[in-house]
Amino acid sequence: MDTLYRRASTLFSRCIAAVLVFAPLIANSQINTYVRTVHAEQAREGMPMRVSAELAKSSELSRVVLYYRQFGQSEFRILEMPIMGDTATVTISEDEVTPPFMEVYVLAQTQSGAIETYPFENPQATPTRLPVSPKSPKDQEVLILSPDRAEQLLASDIYISISFVYASDRIDRKRTKIFFDNIDVSALAVNIGDLTIVSPDALPKNIATGSHKLRIDVYDTTNAPYHSVERTMKVVSEQQAEAIREHVQYSANAQAEGRNEDIKGTQTLYKRLNARANASYGILKTTGNIQLTSEEQADRQPQNRYFLGLDAKYVRLGIGDAYPRFPSTVLDGRRIRGLTAELLLGPFNVNYANGEIIRRVDGDTLVQTRDTITTRTYIPPTLRRKLTILRPSFGKGENFQIGFTYLKAKDEFDTSQDKGVKPQENVVVGTDAVLAFDDHRFELTAQASYSLNNIDISAPEFTDASIDSSKTLTDDVKKLLHKYGIPYLSKVITVNENIQPLPPGITALVYETGLAFNYFGNYLKGSYIYHGADYLSVGTTALRRDVKGFNIFDRIRLFQNSVFLTGSYERLQNIRGDSILTTKPPIQLTTTYQTVNTSVSYYPTSNMPNITLGYGINKNSNPIDPLETNPSVANRAIDDKTNRYFLQSTYDFAYRGRHNATLSLDISNKTDNTTKKQDAQSFNALLLVNTVHTFPLETTFGYSMSLNTIPLVTVDTTGGIFRPVVSSASLNYTTITLNGRYKIYKEVLKLSGTFAPTFGDFKRTVFEVGLQYAITQNQNAAFQYQYIINTPPPPGTIQASDNDSYVSLLYRIDL
Repeated sequence: MDTLYRRASTLFSRCIAAVLVFAPLIANSQINTYVRTVHAEQAREGMPMRVSAELAKSSELSRVVLYYRQFGQSEFRILEMPIMGDTATVTISEDEVTPPFMEVYVLAQTQSGAIETYPFENPQATPTRLPVSPKSPKDQEVLILSPDRAEQLLASDIYISISFVYASDRIDRKRTKIFFDNIDVSALAVNIGDLTIVSPDALPKNIATGSHKLRIDVYDTTNAPYHSVERTMKVVSEQQAEAIREHVQYSANAQAEGRNEDIKGTQTLYKRLNARANASYGILKTTGNIQLTSEEQADRQPQNRYFLGLDAKYVRLGIGDAYPRFPSTVLDGRRIRGLTAELLLGPFNVNYANGEIIRRVDGDTLVQTRDTITTRTYIPPTLRRKLTILRPSFGKGENFQIGFTYLKAKDEFDTSQDKGVKPQENVVVGTDAVLAFDDHRFELTAQASYSLNNIDISAPEFTDASIDSSKTLTDDVKKLLHKYGIPYLSKVITVNENIQPLPPGITALVYETGLAFNYFGNYLKGSYIYHGADYLSVGTTALRRDVKGFNIFDRIRLFQNSVFLTGSYERLQNIRGDSILTTKPPIQLTTTYQTVNTSVSYYPTSNMPNITLGYGINKNSNPIDPLETNPSVANRAIDDKTNRYFLQSTYDFAYRGRHNATLSLDISNKTDNTTKKQDAQSFNALLLVNTVHTFPLETTFGYSMSLNTIPLVTVDTTGGIFRPVVSSASLNYTTITLNGRYKIYKEVLKLSGTFAPTFGDFKRTVFEVGLQYAITQNQNAAFQYQYIINTPPPPGTIQASDNDSYVSLLYRIDL
């Protein structure tokens, strides 16, 4: 009987282990709760790329982070995305935006610490691709002479001048369309030789202060769209213009929002205020912003944001919430509340930041009552963590620079703090260098960092006596601690039994090096990385540890930038990995990761769609035989291959309006050769058409479809014996989006509406209506109402409502 019981218990344990192995895959096929979608404004090579995440239940979020990388890169970089209402937005700098696309995913963290990503399923391997258009030779054919880029001027001084001196013979100038904020002013344009001019009298009346866009659409002799160029400008008031003439420039805006959310019958009111201001005089520039919200609570991580900065060309100072960028292996865009400073002399520079990255929270239980149901969510306690980082560097970086970085982070703690939270300390030292020639067409880069981490500094520190009496330290480690630990290391970090690694070794080292050539339209780069398993910097969360290997990337431009051939190969392997000691001989689990990405992009010079076709393959394997039958070993086997095919195409065309169409197809097929059989397939399609009609209406039509086949694990208990059974399940759904924006009265009163049903295995319908009213040239008010019909809950669930609604009132003023 005991034998039968032990067998049943063993099999049951194996079944549970199998379920745990499969559970992450099943969970990853769920639907996002907080991040609805991620998109970017039309991106062009060498221009800043603004990425936005549309959020639901944003009041429950404490942090939203963008992970991004160029196509073919191995490592993601991160940028924190400030939350503004139901949108989180951040800008990727122009030097990092390259065709054919950027790969991104978004991580949203709730107040209770729960994590959600978009895409939901395996975002590192299947990130969202945001197309990037390359620089076009046509940009030189149509030149905007006036206004200048980002020029500040009075509405009465806007003078549009366009040069066609280098235009192709295929252009028909008479068909040129000129739009000011999507208002067609072409009829009042005057052609003088190679110039086309629009005087201030031809522009709309009562132009508001703030940013405005000029767009020129050029057509060929067959009336087909040939090219478009855009220019932004800033309209200022008389007072601002006078300040500019006196060499003092300033601008400011403020936005206040009141929002009521009804989530499953529970109503919550939120109030938010955002204000920004900047001014400049000569080389002096000041910037300030503040974000206040009713969601700020002492027992949560900060939701309010503030910053005041001063830029004196050679010296920059900031106080408040900042997101400094240091070498990516040390500190990469993490929020710091405190002081930031830069000394920029060229031959010698200093970057510095000091402040709080985590606020002390004593832990709490969040109690929510919805109708008769009360839920309790535990908010884990945290210690206040302060961080200091310093980087002196030599050289401007144009041809050469070498820098040295020191980072220290430490938790503040006392006896009143929850004993379950261990105070930690982190020290990182590093160096980085760049050597470049010929306008960076030849570039050699390198960086290396070493870390020491203490996972519990509340334990007693080592003394000579405690080292000698220790029964866990080897003689070599004792000698090392006597010679270096107490005299030297103790000056920078707490030295006790919890320091990692102990003894310090190469496992806490990371280094990266890359060599790039950019000649004859061919950008070729090779990189090698080594990321030790014990390396840790609290300043970066995107760095993979315990891997080493190389990456080769090549991008070839052909036929005047109309064809791009892109390819990359990466091979990484665990440095230390894991091991199974119960087998004879023991198995060292060093997993090998191989990735191939290829794409062909075509950007036609004629009126044809641009298109990108791509193929990628990921192979992962470790030394365990994929057909291993011993469950304790087989569950740790890795031998899978994922094939990905994708197509992206955009097309601008004119037919009773101006249209921009986007088509995206993504197919993946994962084959798991182990006994776990975690095979998965997915097909995702998106069609999006944006239209600016000839009458005052803009519309968006979207159709997306997701078809997924995922593994499903059940337990067969026939005969009283537990057996895991692997089968497959489907998760298929489709969303249709209809959106319209209508100008009821010029630019004064605008109406918008959205209808977006989702049906299939997941059901939801979104209704949205909005009204925007321009009170004056620089004041706007907006109303928005959204109602979401959700999938009904399982039978027996008691809640006041199945659905959600949001009502928002917003006021904005620009000065």
